[in-house]
Amino acid sequence: MPYKGYGQIAYLQFDGTSNYNSLQVSLQRRFSKGLTFGAVYTFSKALATANSDQDTQDPFEPLLDYRATSWDRTHVFAATMSTTCPA
Repeated sequence: MPYKGYGQIAYLQFDGTSNYNSLQVSLQRRFSKGLTFGAVYTFSKALATANSDQDTQDPFEPLLDYRATSWDRTHVFAATMSTTCPA
């Protein structure tokens, strides 16, 4: 150690790149007697140069590692049905 009483100094560099794009669609249909159907859909893409803080990347060309992330959920769909009691 160069200086007595000092340990290793951790060096972190935050220079990753990421983005998220999505298309969101929502449909709802109401019927008589309070019956309602609904559906939502999301098409998305999460892209980044690293998947986590411990991920390594090329220091000279980081965009060569630009890829879909491990947490990317490209297709998400949900449907609902509900009824209401007439007053």
